[in-house]
Amino acid sequence: MNRCITTRVLEVLEWPVIREELRRRCATTSGSALVNGLAPLDQDAARARMRKISALKELIGRSRAPDFSGISDIGPSVALAEKDGLLKLEELAALRSFMIASARTMKFLRECRDEFPLLGEELGRMDRLAGIGELFGRSINDTGE
Repeated sequence: MNRCITTRVLEVLEWPVIREELRRRCATTSGSALVNGLAPLDQDAARARMRKISALKELIGRSRAPDFSGISDIGPSVALAEKDGLLKLEELAALRSFMIASARTMKFLRECRDEFPLLGEELGRMDRLAGIGELFGRSINDTGE
């Protein structure tokens, strides 16, 4: 949490209400868990985030938005795989769908990178998924086999 913001200020800003509303809107348990760690940003970080959000809003306003279909909470499957656990076909299929959706999102960000350089940071965070997605694409078909 930002050390400059007192508990009283957070109460006046209704920060607990905002966090609860965000948690209510989360589609996944991992998204909900991330809400717990949210804290107000410092002024510079808030401005940077607002510029990034403005770029995304401009893209969406031009009828260009990433397709997030296929994105689901893969956290439990990843945790199991990290422990050398055996994944079920449904879990592998969900991982494959997630990777395909990630590849679509990366393609979208690459296409927009020159016009909206602020989105390049998001692309950098996702680049490590490219090789994994190719492996899943070659290894598992649409029926999870």
